[in-house]
Amino acid sequence: MATRTERANADALAAWATHLRAERHVSPHTSRAYLGDVRQLLAAGAVAAPADVRADTIRHWLRELDGAVDRASIARKLAAVRSFFRFLVDTRRIRRDPTVGIATPKTRRKLPVHLTLDEVDRLLVAPAADSLLGLRDQSHVPARSRSPWRV
Repeated sequence: MATRTERANADALAAWATHLRAERHVSPHTSRAYLGDVRQLLAAGAVAAPADVRADTIRHWLRELDGAVDRASIARKLAAVRSFFRFLVDTRRIRRDPTVGIATPKTRRKLPVHLTLDEVDRLLVAPAADSLLGLRDQSHVPARSRSPWRV
């Protein structure tokens, strides 16, 4: 039989799931991922109830994830946890939001992929303006944005 705390957790998660679906209109995949993220935090923190979660609990969980999970995924998990606790505060299920003051981890930016010289040459080779392909390529450009130098 479920304890009172387990029922309270389940009720809070169910109410948040309804909020995500009905008010925020998130996709079923997003909802499932967000719920999984919050359950992961609650299990990792070994807390009895969301009201028992402290900022240190969340920081410790994020440190455990760092290196094991991509930083973009960690940022998404933290966004889900923030949304959950904000919902709990807004609906007066808890008094304070433990995520306040926790910084989102920086994500690494990927360098842009550059074109090879052959790819640039292929882009620069344009069909003749009076050919069918040239007319096709010019016809999709709105008249006011066409260069006055084009024929």
